[in-house]
Amino acid sequence: MSVKARALWGFQHGAESVRAGDTIDVEPETFDKLKENGLVEKDNGSGASHGSTIDLDGMSVSELREFAATKGIDLGDATKKDDIRSAILKAIAEQAA
Repeated sequence: MSVKARALWGFQHGAESVRAGDTIDVEPETFDKLKENGLVEKDNGSGASHGSTIDLDGMSVSELREFAATKGIDLGDATKKDDIRSAILKAIAEQAA
């Protein structure tokens, strides 16, 4: 049995690139992990989102660092915005796998 999930922001799920607003079918335990990490919400089929999307591109470097800290994501030696964003996306994709 799978769960329909709506992506709140873009991430890599296996070989699939998921964009904010996309609907994907996932196993219940995968849904729980993705939801816990703020990546998805349950799709109610109406096309309307009840959560808020997270716009990593619109965040400043300090906001990205704060976001990573709240999620327990180690940014390593990333200092540039693109590198920090990539580290966040990679870490969340790994947590969801």
